[in-house]
Amino acid sequence: MFDALANPLLWFVGLVVAPFLIAKADRWRKSATTALKARQQTQQQWWDKERMPEELRGARLFMNEEDIRAFDPVPLHGRVDQVFETRNGVLVPVDTKTRKYFRVYDSDIIQLSVYRLILEKMYGNRHTVSQHGYIRAVVLSEHGKENIRYLRVRLLSEGEIVGLWQQYKALKTGKRKRSCSCAGALH
Repeated sequence: MFDALANPLLWFVGLVVAPFLIAKADRWRKSATTALKARQQTQQQWWDKERMPEELRGARLFMNEEDIRAFDPVPLHGRVDQVFETRNGVLVPVDTKTRKYFRVYDSDIIQLSVYRLILEKMYGNRHTVSQHGYIRAVVLSEHGKENIRYLRVRLLSEGEIVGLWQQYKALKTGKRKRSCSCAGALH
C-alpha cells in the first residue's frame, strides 16, 4: 500500500515541485552571477583608477593606518599608511601624499625609510622588508578628478637613518647650531 501512495506523490513532486525549485535555483544563480560581475567591474574600475604597480597588485594588505614604533637602534615611531606583503612575503611600505605635482621630497624618503627600519625591527625575523617603498601621489586635476601614481623610491639604510636621528638630537639639545640658507624667511 505504501508503494501505491509513494508513486503518485513522487510524480507530483517530480512534475510540480521540482520545476519550481529548479527555476528558483536558476534565478538565484543568475542573481549571484550578476552581483559577482558587478563586484568585478567595480574592482577593475578601482584598479584602472589606482594604477597600482604590478608588485602590489598581487600583494595582500599587511597593515593599514597603524602606529608603529621601535627603540633599537634609536627610538622611532610613526603611523604607516599601508604596508603590503608581496607574493614573496616581502613587506613594502606605502605613504599617500596629496600634491599639486607628481613629486617626491627628501622628507618623503626619510619618512618611508623610518617605517622600513621600524618594520625590520618589528617583523624582520619573519619577513623581509623591501629596500624600496612607494609614494602614492594624488594630484587633483582642475576639474577635481584624482590622478594617482605610485612613485617608487629607494629607501635609506639603517646607518643613514641613525645619522639623521643623531643630527636631529644634536640640534634639539643645542650641541649643534642651526644653519640655514633661508635668511629667516621660513622660521
